[in-house]
Amino acid sequence: MLEIKDQDTKIANEIWAGIIVSIALIPEIISFALLLGVSPIVALYSGAIIAMIMALFGGRSIMVSAAAGSVAVIFIPLVQNYGVGYLFYAIILMGLFQIIFAFLNIDYLFKLISKPIMLSFVNGLAIIILFAQVRQFKVPGTQEWLIGKDLWIMFGLTILTILIIKQIPKIIKKIPATLMALLIITLISLVLDYSGVHIYNVMDMTKNGATNIDKHAPLNLTTLQIVFIPALSAALVAIVESLLTLNLIDDLTNTKGEKKKEVYALGSANLLSGLLGGVGGCGMIGQTMINYSNGAKKKLSSFIAGL
Repeated sequence: MLEIKDQDTKIANEIWAGIIVSIALIPEIISFALLLGVSPIVALYSGAIIAMIMALFGGRSIMVSAAAGSVAVIFIPLVQNYGVGYLFYAIILMGLFQIIFAFLNIDYLFKLISKPIMLSFVNGLAIIILFAQVRQFKVPGTQEWLIGKDLWIMFGLTILTILIIKQIPKIIKKIPATLMALLIITLISLVLDYSGVHIYNVMDMTKNGATNIDKHAPLNLTTLQIVFIPALSAALVAIVESLLTLNLIDDLTNTKGEKKKEVYALGSANLLSGLLGGVGGCGMIGQTMINYSNGAKKKLSSFIAGL
């Protein structure tokens, strides 16, 4: 009976962690979609596809993969200069490159990356995540900062969120602090909104006129030449970020992930996402750390996040 109870507790932890990660993924995926000029719904579907495929076939438990900013940033010049139609072929080619790299055992080259470089990469991502959050203090769809009452409310909710995450574990241990923060702040936001004080939210971020990847560029040699370098660059960056995230979890858990399997799965996930008209992705260190800090041990939590 005790073993069954322990097993139920472990499954519950995985489900809780997956739910929290999924909520944490939503605003980040939408932000990157808007940077690309792609519909947030398209990016969310892509994130779901990538997360579930990586959970099923990837080489590392706990790790979370989805539509990622590092990939989006590389494709922004392509979309701005040639249009969103070229993104369709770029994502497919990116996935194919990654499958080829996995076949060529590119994961062995990862051993050449030193510890200081890895730490620099992780710290760099932390800075990027910080600045991505600062964007929430701007009026959606503009570069103007919130002012007056709107600014103070957003600032107050941010501080309250941090306090809840830090203090709740001292009082309640069975419910993850991040989930409690999400529930409490959402409830406060709804009450304020009902009272006539609107809080900028995810819905406000989707009103920028983004589009679907449904009008493809003509498939010819010129198109392939245009997308070749962005696809190759994105493939390499996605592999590096994924393997660095994998290595970080290896260090935290004193276990070993399968790098080659991870790269194969990443290529397959991006290829499928591209064929379905979606965007590309890779391992996401922020959401992976959220998953780890909320007690995830297996791949179930990552699959639940995608689901």
